[in-house]
Amino acid sequence: MNSKALKIAQEALDIAWDGRLPVNPALLASKLLVDVKDAAGDVVKSTIVVRGVAGTELLGASSQVRLEQTPDGFRFLCEYNSDEISYRNRFVVAHEIGHILLGHVHAGEAMLCHHEYGDTSAQMTQANAFAAALLMPERFLRQVFDGVKSLQQMAEVFGVSNQAASYRIKALRLL
Repeated sequence: MNSKALKIAQEALDIAWDGRLPVNPALLASKLLVDVKDAAGDVVKSTIVVRGVAGTELLGASSQVRLEQTPDGFRFLCEYNSDEISYRNRFVVAHEIGHILLGHVHAGEAMLCHHEYGDTSAQMTQANAFAAALLMPERFLRQVFDGVKSLQQMAEVFGVSNQAASYRIKALRLL
């Protein structure tokens, strides 16, 4: 199941990443087009819009993502709590992009995410694996790993939390 998430994250990087670290998930998202079926069953291209909002607008969630129809067509709207710390928001945005690209988001349904530790549902696990792979591309992580002196230094290079860096390092069996 996570192999699909890892594959799709790599494809997104190949299509839209400028090669600079840390990966900017919002910028990457703005360069992607996602296939969506309209009411007639035709496949149309949809954009991804990412924006920070006050936490109160998210009704206690860390983020939400939805597919909506606008006069210009369909768009995925990913909103995150801009009151949170930057490395958390970067992971949250990458996580929501994962939900979009993995096909978890459907028209007319807002997907609220609380990003609580211990949520092991299949969709959350897939989106987390996607986010980790997107923010810490394997090839670059392996290169950086040998040159850093601490987990904190590794996390800073990729703009993620120590916990996210630790998870990715273990997932790649570098420790």
